[in-house]
Amino acid sequence: MRAVVLAVLTVAAVLASASAAPFDCPNTLRISVLKDGSILVGGAKSTDHALDRKLSELEKANGEVWYYREGAEGDATRKQDASVKVVLDLVIKHGRPISFSSKPDFSDFIDGEGRMAPRTKC
Repeated sequence: MRAVVLAVLTVAAVLASASAAPFDCPNTLRISVLKDGSILVGGAKSTDHALDRKLSELEKANGEVWYYREGAEGDATRKQDASVKVVLDLVIKHGRPISFSSKPDFSDFIDGEGRMAPRTKC
């Protein structure tokens, strides 16, 4: 019985860590643009004005952006395309380095050659 309980707890821990973002990195702002054009900052819906303020704070802290676009393998919707432009314009405005991810949990990054690799550090 004890072995079964231990196995269940181990599986639960693995599943919980798989659904969590890979790292709790200080000075990192995680931005997602959803298909409907919604902008998420740290997992919460945001406006372009709120994002501008967050990026201003990030600039002062010399932080970086991790970016994900839902459905990036296909064409963007008109609303999504507009939100992507807003996000990228603000990131450029604040001069923040950006790391692109193909996964909504930011567990990977896309390198300069367009290859995906697991994110192993902040």
